[in-house]
Amino acid sequence: METDQWLTGWRAIGKYFGKSARTAQCYARDGMPFLRDPSGRPMAMKSHLDAYILKMNQYNYNNKNWQDKGIGKALGYENEKAKQKKDFDERFILAQKPVKPVLGCGCCHGYLPKTNAPRGRLDYKQSVKSL
Repeated sequence: METDQWLTGWRAIGKYFGKSARTAQCYARDGMPFLRDPSGRPMAMKSHLDAYILKMNQYNYNNKNWQDKGIGKALGYENEKAKQKKDFDERFILAQKPVKPVLGCGCCHGYLPKTNAPRGRLDYKQSVKSL
């Protein structure tokens, strides 16, 4: 029983990888090991293809630049969004608290601050004295 089986044709090689025949041709240009039979069709051994894919994946893994700038921007955006939500919630809670009425002149139900100015018509000198 033969353990190494030969794949013949780009379609069969691509199917073994789970890719198209065109992708198998691209892999061949990048260094995938294959031979040609006397009629010119490509042939490859499954064990050689497995070793090639393992080597290619190891190379891509070692040379991968894991610093993704898009993720950093997204995380910064999420942090800013969380900060804005927290600030909004704090302002919302403060807005919901009842306002302590300030004793005023009596005509505005106690919501205006009390002044020392006398009621009625004021002179400029009287208003300056009250400050």
